[in-house]
Amino acid sequence: MPGRPERKGMVAALLAAAFPASLAQTIVIAALPVLRDELDVPASQATWTLTAFMLAGAVVTPIAGRLGDLYGHRRILVACLLLFTAGTVAAGLAASAHSFGWLVAGRAVQGTGSGAFPLALGIARSALPPHRLRGVVALVSAVFGIGGSAGMVVAGPLVDAAGTPWLFWATLVLAAGALALATRLPATRPGGSGRIDPVGAVLLSATLVCLLLAISQGRAWGWGSARIIGLFAGTALALAAFTAAELRVRAPLVDLRLLRGRGPVTITLATLVVCVAMFGSITLIPQFVQAPKASGYGFGLSASAAGLLMVPMAALMLLAGPAAPRIARRAGSRVPFQAGTVCAVAAFALLAWVHGALWEVYAACAVIGVGYGLAFAAIGNLVVENAPPGQTGVATGVNTIVRTVGAAVGAQAVTAILAARTAPAAKLPPESGYTGAFAVLAVVAVVALGVAAAIPRGPGAAPDPREDRGVDSGNVQVRALE
Repeated sequence: MPGRPERKGMVAALLAAAFPASLAQTIVIAALPVLRDELDVPASQATWTLTAFMLAGAVVTPIAGRLGDLYGHRRILVACLLLFTAGTVAAGLAASAHSFGWLVAGRAVQGTGSGAFPLALGIARSALPPHRLRGVVALVSAVFGIGGSAGMVVAGPLVDAAGTPWLFWATLVLAAGALALATRLPATRPGGSGRIDPVGAVLLSATLVCLLLAISQGRAWGWGSARIIGLFAGTALALAAFTAAELRVRAPLVDLRLLRGRGPVTITLATLVVCVAMFGSITLIPQFVQAPKASGYGFGLSASAAGLLMVPMAALMLLAGPAAPRIARRAGSRVPFQAGTVCAVAAFALLAWVHGALWEVYAACAVIGVGYGLAFAAIGNLVVENAPPGQTGVATGVNTIVRTVGAAVGAQAVTAILAARTAPAAKLPPESGYTGAFAVLAVVAVVALGVAAAIPRGPGAAPDPREDRGVDSGNVQVRALE
């Protein structure tokens, strides 16, 4: 078992491995209008620079987690980071050449970096002592939200100062650093058995592609169009076929027994709902503050200034994340999740009720940051506590998929609310569109709080004093939720 200095280096490497993909997922959102003009494509096509990343990430994540369980998490993590780096280079070159097709392809390859999340958590569970596990899992999980917020923060200043290619060249620096650190991580022993289930992989990929494509393109293609209805029908059919196939094979890609019982079901649902609210907010707030002052409610901020508005959110996510395991040690991982959702309810209610001054928006962003720092950190520990050691990678991979779906649903939901409130001839939604959207997010956060109350109360993890004396306590299994 590694000593304390090695553990610190390992934690830094795990965080570095997870951060670039979370940043890359959202870094194009604020730049979509600029990309649309530079690439000379309609707005509906420009969104493919976001959709391609999400689709690839959702497909690769559970497969990467399963491969890590079977063949070693570090080996697969390095492979994912190599692909992410290659995709980042391709996206940067495509943006420089104003090539839309190659940019979308590069973003799809970048999406494979999402597999870093389950793999990093698998390494943490295999290599760290029990009393260190909660804190590290909390930090890696919080990076999902921190990186997403940071992508919104840096996009505007980068585009204004250096142009759209630097969205990818800056990410490349992070990717190269993450790859270098990942090669120095310990080579954990595989904890799973069996082999990859190719039928399950194909059916799960079909399910996720149909679902995310329908969600992300619903507004552009029309929610009632034949294509969107067909995609949702395809989602249902592929999911039914995937479920039937996985229940029959000896070594399934996703052991559906991991999702049975009150604990897994409520954790999965809580993850979905909290991600809808989180990514709905980071989509909605920048649009609100960039609305011109002539609208009667906006502040007329530039894209750079709107990005800086997200700094308190990202910073407080980072600061609040480490508090979650401390609370969990005393009261269980459910409690920091509940505390986080209470913060979210308060922040969205504040934005729906009072948003006339910029400081009020800053204050709400700060409260959101605290809330989601606690909630995302708690989710990671809840999933790891509930997964058998040999299936940590696939369990956290499935949870990462749920986060991706929640992010897509949240972004599309607030966009649909604004569109529904906007008059046909109007260029901007009315203030009621934003207040209604913030109110809906508050209700979603209340739902998350209600779901959290149904999560079984897990035991606090008391520190193992033998670890501080350097005694290897063996392969300790984190106790599953009852």
